[in-house]
Amino acid sequence: MISLIVAGYETTSAAQAWTLYASLRAPGVWERAREEVDTVLVDSEIGAELLDQLPSVDAIVQESLRLHPPVVVLPRVLAEDAEFGGDRLRAGSRLAISPYVTHRMPEVWPGPERFRPGRWDPQESLHRPAAPSAFLPFGGGRHRCVGAPFATAELKTILAELLRSVDLRLLTDVAPASIIVMRPRRGLPVAVRRRT
Repeated sequence: MISLIVAGYETTSAAQAWTLYASLRAPGVWERAREEVDTVLVDSEIGAELLDQLPSVDAIVQESLRLHPPVVVLPRVLAEDAEFGGDRLRAGSRLAISPYVTHRMPEVWPGPERFRPGRWDPQESLHRPAAPSAFLPFGGGRHRCVGAPFATAELKTILAELLRSVDLRLLTDVAPASIIVMRPRRGLPVAVRRRT
């Protein structure tokens, strides 16, 4: 039950909070995404085919997952002997892989501390295809979270629904807190007003 709650609910709600936080803080991001949602969705129900037509919404979610991966450290056990950085590691050694650190490597992600949804647009100069070993919000390899496609669709759907139905205003800056899942400490304070 604990795994279900942590892996299926807490991570997604934390990721949604960071997605809202990042998109509300970045000038023009919320407005551009809202324009896209209003144009594509009109009054339609959101389905998989319409989510695929929302590249700005997708870019916001991907960039938020890059900058604020819900799980900051992934424990692993080395299956066989390996060498890394000149050090010999023995099979059975325990390792900690950090998506948070990996996603902030400037040699992989230019300007890694900045929220830039444009880096996910192939037409933008910032765009670099994300290698599986460089983009790890759901882990990687055989141990990648089986719920990754569902979680991503859920994040995009919630963001699209919020964009078309409410105006949000960030009330204060937030700081991260983490034991297992990185989330905004004390939640995400926003003012909410229904769109007319």
